[in-house]
Amino acid sequence: MRITAERVRYLKAVSIFSEIPDALLAELATRFRESSYVAGEPIVEKGERLDTLFIIVGGKVRMHREGKSLETLERGGSFGEYAVLVPDAATVHLVVQEDTEVLSLNHEAFRKFIEEHVEAAFNVIQTLCQRLYMPATPPKD
Repeated sequence: MRITAERVRYLKAVSIFSEIPDALLAELATRFRESSYVAGEPIVEKGERLDTLFIIVGGKVRMHREGKSLETLERGGSFGEYAVLVPDAATVHLVVQEDTEVLSLNHEAFRKFIEEHVEAAFNVIQTLCQRLYMPATPPKD
């Protein structure tokens, strides 16, 4: 089992948690589960209900849609940021490329954390608002 300090480092890399103070991240870190997957195993299949945030702590996961590779996630990569907030059908397929370890947090566990720590909810909302108002690319002169 990973120690809390190591988990906090992984959580800090997830953008929706970037504004949450370390003390609260340490509390949140205790709510994540550790799981292992073997090469070739799907983690998420397109169309299935997705309500979980996954953080890769070792290995590689390929994200694809309709046979087209979109991205390869490695250590520190994450997916399901929006799903942990608002569960919905997965729009991509995620398959393990090499044996992989992940930390995961489902919607219900995150909701309980937010109910207990309202200030963390404010931090997440602040981060999402910054995304909405920050241009994706800098304007050209």
